[in-house]
Amino acid sequence: MGTFADAMKSVERARVRYEKAVTKVFVDNAEKMQKQAREDHYYTHRTHKLKNSTKAEVAKDDRYLTLRFWIDPEKVTVKGWNYGWIQNDGSLSRYKKGRISAPVTPTDRIRKGVRHDDFMGRTWEKYLPKIMKELNNASGKLGK
Repeated sequence: MGTFADAMKSVERARVRYEKAVTKVFVDNAEKMQKQAREDHYYTHRTHKLKNSTKAEVAKDDRYLTLRFWIDPEKVTVKGWNYGWIQNDGSLSRYKKGRISAPVTPTDRIRKGVRHDDFMGRTWEKYLPKIMKELNNASGKLGK
C-alpha cells in the first residue's frame, strides 16, 4: 500500500505525460493550420504581408495550454485598420459572411467594399475535428 506522497507523485507523472501529449498534438496541428491558412485564400497578394501574418502557436501559462490561431495585427494594420480581418470577413454589410466580426469599414464609391474570404474560418473548421480526435486518442493511450 502506497502513501499519500506516492499517490501525488503518480498524479504529477500522469499530468506531465498528458501535458506532453497535448503539446505534441497542438504543435503538430499549429504548423499545419498556419500553412493551410496561408495557402487557402481567394485574395491576390502583391506584398505577401497578409499571407505571412497568419500565425498559429502553442501558449502555456500556469494552468492551461492554448492553441492560438490569429492574424498578426502588427504586419497588416494600415491607418488603424487590421485589413487581415477585413479581408477575412468582408467590409460591407452585404459582403460580411465571416465569423470573426471585423468592423464595417468606410469605402469609396469605386471599390464598394471587400468580399469575404473566411480563410481563417475554413482552416479552423478543417482542423478542429482532427485536433479533438487526436486529443481523445492521446488521453485514451495515457489511461492504459
